[in-house]
Amino acid sequence: MRIDTHNHWMPPAYVEAIREHAASDTSFARAAALMLMADEGGALRRLDRRLGEMDEAGINVSVISLPPPSVFFGNERFAAHTAARVNDDLGAGVEKEP
Repeated sequence: MRIDTHNHWMPPAYVEAIREHAASDTSFARAAALMLMADEGGALRRLDRRLGEMDEAGINVSVISLPPPSVFFGNERFAAHTAARVNDDLGAGVEKEP
């Protein structure tokens, strides 16, 4: 069994939170724009592509996490709300593709 212990995915709630916070924080907006443009439509946003890459590499299990900055942007309340939404997306992804 092959296990990938370092794999990132940007679920829809994460991308939405990044865009939402970027609208009110210009310094964060620059970094967010670079991150989102670097993966426009790519594997970091598409779970089906992540799974296809795992199959191609012969990986059976993958530990998925958010890419930096994870949910650590905005104030504490925004971060906690983002974490809850992202966890729901991650859970739905796992249910769909255990």
